[in-house]
Amino acid sequence: MNGVALGDLVSIDVVDEQKWFRAVEERGGHSTIRLVMEDGKANGDFLAEWPRFQVLSCTHQASSDGLYLVDVPNVDKVAEAVAIAIDGERRGLWQYEEAWLATWESSS
Repeated sequence: MNGVALGDLVSIDVVDEQKWFRAVEERGGHSTIRLVMEDGKANGDFLAEWPRFQVLSCTHQASSDGLYLVDVPNVDKVAEAVAIAIDGERRGLWQYEEAWLATWESSS
């Protein structure tokens, strides 16, 4: 899902007892970067690069199919995290996608 990050307050619709995302009502100030591992790349490739994100106070969640969601909790560190993601993409480690990137305007 694009446009949503950790800490965002969202609204939903309920249809036939199913919950459906409607909108982000209030931003939580976090950013979310998606990293999709390239074919043949092992999770170890991501873990070898993880310390570069970790020093920015990032956390992550991983799926079994090579998708990593990287949470960037500090708006001051978004540009650095994006640069790391772009560097990894250039080196063929993963595909980089922006789910949501916070700015000063969106986090205040």
